[in-house]
Amino acid sequence: MAQEHKLPSEVVDYIRTHHGTTRVEFFYRLQQESHPDENVDPVAFTYPGPLPYTREMAVLMIADSIEAASRAMKDKSQEKLHALVESVVDNKVRQRQFIKAFLTFKDLEDAKQVILGMLVSIYHGRIEYPEAPADNQLPRSEEARDAD
Repeated sequence: MAQEHKLPSEVVDYIRTHHGTTRVEFFYRLQQESHPDENVDPVAFTYPGPLPYTREMAVLMIADSIEAASRAMKDKSQEKLHALVESVVDNKVRQRQFIKAFLTFKDLEDAKQVILGMLVSIYHGRIEYPEAPADNQLPRSEEARDAD
């Protein structure tokens, strides 16, 4: 679709690499549970890649995975969001998704901190605002009252 819409080749590369060669765990596990007597082939549930090959592509992979997972969370407290960020990045590292991306540990820590900050900002609790007065008018300033 990206090529159909004549997106730049660099954007197409980001789209192709943002899942790397990760496995779609939810559907893989669902298949295993639905067919406990079968040997489920993990390859059928694995993205074809390629792996991200720039730091920016790796950060996009991280951000995309965390954003998707955070939407499904019921408890979006700062502690739970922090645990999610750590878990997603650790899993990607374990799955060797960044071996071509020239990422440093500092790059990963910086990305985690920025993404966590954004998530906390997005999902922070809000105070309940009082309803507007019944006449729907804003309170008048003293200057406005003095002018009357």
